Amino acid sequence: MPRCTLLFVIEGELLRESIRASCELADEYQRLMPQVMEVSKSEIFAVGEAPRIQRRMRLPHPLDDCSSAATSAGPIHALWSPAGWWTPGDCPPAPPDSNGATAWQWAHYGTVMKASRDAHLILWDLYIRHVGNELAA
Repeated sequence: MPRCTLLFVIEGELLRESIRASCELADEYQRLMPQVMEVSKSEIFAVGEAPRIQRRMRLPHPLDDCSSAATSAGPIHALWSPAGWWTPGDCPPAPPDSNGATAWQWAHYGTVMKASRDAHLILWDLYIRHVGNELAA
């Protein structure tokens, strides 16, 4: 069953509230994409504190996975931060010296690295029963 992974950056909340906010954001994403997907299951995959994840991040580089959703953390089909939603098709361009990485890899990297010290980063999985023309617009 295909899986759609979302990354949420929730700032300034206790863990319980961050998880609640991520539930609401996963629902919002599904409402934004009704013609594209039919979700059979939705669940949290991972939760981490921003500083711990930021310490492990490396500059983006070319990956073996050439899909549009590829990141150093695996496929991420959409991300949300206080700046709003991004998908591989609507993220900012890669910097001129991109190190051979895609714009989406740079969007993922920038979003994680700009998260505040009190932020929770939450990976959320949607298991898709039906997919239309594309997973994320």
